Amino acid sequence: MIRSFLILALMSTAAMAQTRIIPHLTRPGGDFTTNLILVNSQDSMQEYRLTPYAEDGAELEVVSGFLAAGETLNIGAEDLFPSGAASHFTITGDIYITVAYQDAQATNSSAHVGSSDTQAHRWRLYPGELDDVVDGIAVVNMDTEPRDIQVRQVSADNTEHMRITPFNQVAPNSKSLYVFQDFEKLPGAYFEIFSEGPLSITALRFATGGAGFNYFWASDTPALPALVDNQAPVITGQETLTTQAGTPLTITLDDLRVADDDNTYPDDFTLGVFDGDNYTRDGNTITPVDGFTGDLSVGVTVNDGTVDSEVYQLTVTVTEPVDPRIGQVAVLSPSQRYGISGRAVIVDERTVRLENFFYNGDGPDVRVYLALDRNFVSGKPVTEAISGTNYDNATIDITLPDDFTLDDFNSISIWCTVFSINFSAGDFQ
Repeated sequence: MIRSFLILALMSTAAMAQTRIIPHLTRPGGDFTTNLILVNSQDSMQEYRLTPYAEDGAELEVVSGFLAAGETLNIGAEDLFPSGAASHFTITGDIYITVAYQDAQATNSSAHVGSSDTQAHRWRLYPGELDDVVDGIAVVNMDTEPRDIQVRQVSADNTEHMRITPFNQVAPNSKSLYVFQDFEKLPGAYFEIFSEGPLSITALRFATGGAGFNYFWASDTPALPALVDNQAPVITGQETLTTQAGTPLTITLDDLRVADDDNTYPDDFTLGVFDGDNYTRDGNTITPVDGFTGDLSVGVTVNDGTVDSEVYQLTVTVTEPVDPRIGQVAVLSPSQRYGISGRAVIVDERTVRLENFFYNGDGPDVRVYLALDRNFVSGKPVTEAISGTNYDNATIDITLPDDFTLDDFNSISIWCTVFSINFSAGDFQ
């Protein structure tokens, strides 16, 4: 189905009365013809200078001449530019030029378009309701470097529905032709043609309703500011992330530092986590593979609701697994006779610490014993004799013997070795 569009150009802040141009001449021998009307409305003779360009932007031989005061010259494009290669041209001189486009069989009414001295970075097209018209544009890259020219469809709620790039790296001063028949018809939607550089556009529409409906006219093309796309977020850094070997870690937005000029992080952002080496992934949760320790490199992106960031390689440090018994505490049973109280803490795989330890020092050859299930008779002495010394809120670090591990005890005693008597005991939990 052929769609119709009414064109409204969106003016760039950079554009503007720079170069007077006729952006479109039809190809010789094609389905359409171009007639030029040159008018001198001054009361004196005026010189004009026309610089034609081929479609690829190559500059062709300049055409110049004079018009007497009040004179009008009506001439075909092929007569004014005999090479037949002219695709569009710029104008120097105080004359007015109108172009009349018509189908080659002269069955349509001509569309008259005046010269333009306005270029814009963006042009907007509003869809019409008729199905029997065709809209097309001729677009000239007025920049000094090659530019991509894009077209996007925007829905009625002003969200982008689809975007294409029909013209890649269009050369300076070159022209491209486009007919708007590639998009789905959406009620209330409009289209935008835009580039990072200024464009000059001629928009034409013709009816296809058959006999009695052969109309051909130019669409209005005023202009407005350049399109500023949503800027992609940038992941600039991360918080320190660690996990033990084999232990899952869920990555969150709070783990990343993100810069985004036009959005507030982390509001409405989403996180993407990618598969990688030495870990498995379930959503945003990673688990180091068995036996791996060291640094993982995990690819992540964030999305601000419109566009993804570049992939950032997040570093996750995987440490040796920590014995769950580390940190367990045994509270010593109080002893009024010996003034014993306090607690013992498993600090690491080789150290037990007495904290807030009180003991009046009475009793013969009293030592700290460790044992399984309070079997201190078969337990292990892990200190020299502590009797004979008064301990008042003391801290004592005890290093386990080389042949003794966390597997060999779960309880502690202040033990009298002479009489095999437990002065005070506690269970690690």
